[in-house]
Amino acid sequence: MKHIRSSYKDDPLFRKILSNPTHHRSFELRDGLILFHPSASDSALCIPDSVFQGRRAREIIIDLAHTTVGHLAALRTGELIRRSYWW
Repeated sequence: MKHIRSSYKDDPLFRKILSNPTHHRSFELRDGLILFHPSASDSALCIPDSVFQGRRAREIIIDLAHTTVGHLAALRTGELIRRSYWW
């Protein structure tokens, strides 16, 4: 999470949200992390376009979701990512 927090400042969209969080009603700043709220009851962690240990952070998330859900469940993998993360 430390990498995600520090990478927001390098992403143009998330930098705007950080500079004026109250102006962006669908987003919330919590413990240095930006959450997107597509509805009142849902939230997703915002992932900046960044590289961590030589790999794109978003690529790492896709790989982890794929491993968690299983190799034969492409639709479930996509659903998990869409529910939990936003970019």
